[in-house]
Amino acid sequence: MTVLVTGVAGFIGMHVSQLLLARGDAIVGLDNPPRANPHEY
Repeated sequence: MTVLVTGVAGFIGMHVSQLLLARGDAIVGLDNPPRANPHEY
């Protein structure tokens, strides 16, 4: 199954993504990182 995970760069989104990948799902990650330093992302 392919799952859309919003907020994937955050703490909860990262852990949800790891759990989904561990059980064999494919994920599509979506996030809106802060614009403070775009070179960090």
